[in-house]
Amino acid sequence: MWACGLLETRVKDRIAEMCLAESSDLCLSRRFIDFPLHVSFKRSFYTASFAEVKEDLRQLIAGQGKIDCGAFDLSRVGDMVWLRFEKEEGLKSLHERIDLFLKEKYQIGIDCFDRDYVPHATLFRDEDGTKLDKVYERLLKDLKREEVRIDRFFIGSRRVDNEYFDL
Repeated sequence: MWACGLLETRVKDRIAEMCLAESSDLCLSRRFIDFPLHVSFKRSFYTASFAEVKEDLRQLIAGQGKIDCGAFDLSRVGDMVWLRFEKEEGLKSLHERIDLFLKEKYQIGIDCFDRDYVPHATLFRDEDGTKLDKVYERLLKDLKREEVRIDRFFIGSRRVDNEYFDL
């Protein structure tokens, strides 16, 4: 099971189109572009109480309303290219509330990803640093910094279809 916030469609579509255009000759995976552009709120975890946890997360996250992420910047981190957000503290605060809620109510642990949480949206991941450097430099020239919000979220599982919720 996992929970993620979705960036506004107008931003997501524009960024996806740009990423595809700038990476078409590099043979980079499209999986992050084809999947809805998102900010993870909780890394995948196992629960035997899927329906109950899903409803509790839905209520907790939906109570936020639309989430202002501020402007984004492009970042090259390890074997990835990310969007990082100006209003990181608000996203970190929501993430922390979700982690603490799941730990207290369902005894779902906090793993290293969640403990060292950095709000971001992954655009590309590849072991070939040269390809990532190229696409990063291309996107730096074209990608205009703008304000973005999370206006929907989804809760998913490998065994259950993802469910999308408006904020």
